[in-house]
Amino acid sequence: MRSLVRTGNQRFTVMLIPHSERRTYNLQLSVFTLLFLVTLLIVVVFAFLVLSTHFTVTNERMAAANRSLTASELALEAVGDEAIALQGSIQEFRVLVDQLQRMLSAENVTAGAALRRGGDGVLAAFVSRPTAPADDESAGVTALRQLSAALGAALTPLAELSDTVAAQRALLVGVPTLWPVRHGGYVSFRFGPQRHPFTGAFYIHRGIDIAMHRGAEIVATANGTVQRVAYERYNLGNVIEIGHRYGFVTRYGHLDRVLVDAGQRVQRGQVIGLMGSTGLSTGPHVHYEVSIGGQLRNPEEFLTVSAIAAAAR
Repeated sequence: MRSLVRTGNQRFTVMLIPHSERRTYNLQLSVFTLLFLVTLLIVVVFAFLVLSTHFTVTNERMAAANRSLTASELALEAVGDEAIALQGSIQEFRVLVDQLQRMLSAENVTAGAALRRGGDGVLAAFVSRPTAPADDESAGVTALRQLSAALGAALTPLAELSDTVAAQRALLVGVPTLWPVRHGGYVSFRFGPQRHPFTGAFYIHRGIDIAMHRGAEIVATANGTVQRVAYERYNLGNVIEIGHRYGFVTRYGHLDRVLVDAGQRVQRGQVIGLMGSTGLSTGPHVHYEVSIGGQLRNPEEFLTVSAIAAAAR
């Protein structure tokens, strides 16, 4: 121990000799002091290396986080652009649904209360505007929240609209509201008191005459069953009689050809014959009658707005 202390207390002289003529500097250091200084230097170098490595790794992590943040911002901008485009699609969707509702309402407008208008206000929740976004929300997030709210609000009214469409379709297909001539035609002779085209005397015209070219397709105006197919030489010529739901019966006369048989089920819009001028007729047309419970009614009472508009095109 004494030997170690003596060795540690040994002194070394470090001389600093300048190149000029100035005096020299002598610095006496013991072995313990030199070991302390060397140890301190090693610790400082090691700490510097550790801090340098940590600083480098931290810089790399910050750079990676910055790159990730930049990528996220770009992705958010892209999402915002997509959300804006989707908002446009939502607006178009709203317009289409509104048009569908108006079409359904127009389809239900018939005289004599044959059909009743329904579904009013079913889109009220859907067409309402979303609330204004907060100032601190980004445009993309705000747009997505608005779209989420709009789509969520659309589910219930669309389900109601689907039920309305199904109910109205089930009703419509059984009521003769369809225009009986495919692709046009016009009413050339109306229902009620008219002057007979052959005798000139006044009589009650039992239906309406719709004129067009020979061979024009005649369609069933509602779902039903063909009750009668006949030829009346001095009246309606080739005639078809169809029974429908709710007590409706329709007749189609002066046909050039009959394309259905008695007892056959027919669907609304199905071609049942071709326009002609058979029987007591002055030219190609179809005589169209509608009756309820055996009582004749003016067929124009049951033609919907859309049917009349289709005929006018």
